[in-house]
Amino acid sequence: MRCIPTGLFASDERRQKESIAISEFTHNDPRCTVACAAYNEIVAALIDGKTSQEAVAIGKTVAARLGSENVTDAIKEGETLSLAKIASEGPRGNIKISPSGFVLNSLKLAIAAVLDVRSFEDVLVDVIRIGGDTDTNGAIAGGLLGARDGIQRVPQRWLVKLQFRKEFEEVALRILQLQRDGEQNVIAE
Repeated sequence: MRCIPTGLFASDERRQKESIAISEFTHNDPRCTVACAAYNEIVAALIDGKTSQEAVAIGKTVAARLGSENVTDAIKEGETLSLAKIASEGPRGNIKISPSGFVLNSLKLAIAAVLDVRSFEDVLVDVIRIGGDTDTNGAIAGGLLGARDGIQRVPQRWLVKLQFRKEFEEVALRILQLQRDGEQNVIAE
């Protein structure tokens, strides 16, 4: 849940390497490092205008190329989940999913979330309703939903309560400006 800035701002050449390095600080396990790399490729694809299905396919390709069958399988399972059904029946219903916050389970929920065509709010509320490690699952799914839908689809009543919103927006805009300035310098050379 801490790796999304890399998905948003890192160049194609650096994104996977940085995603893996960020994960290694706290979760140096291939299931975690590859999950972060695949997740950030999905984020970048969504930001670039790919559909959710196209972005998830990119994530699967990255996971397979990096040699993690566990991550590839988690993405595939996430593609089959119905968040609305899980939220209404509970995680112990007929669907075998644990909302524990373990990386592969959180990734499954995030994949299901980004593929769910309902509104940002409806999908994220259902992720939280499932229970378990709600802050982790909500942050990971919310990152993909934000990349898919943009800030304009986040309920305004949520945005007004977001602590440090102004500071986050200022930092993001500054990063984008530095990227644009860097690209202009490369073109000028």
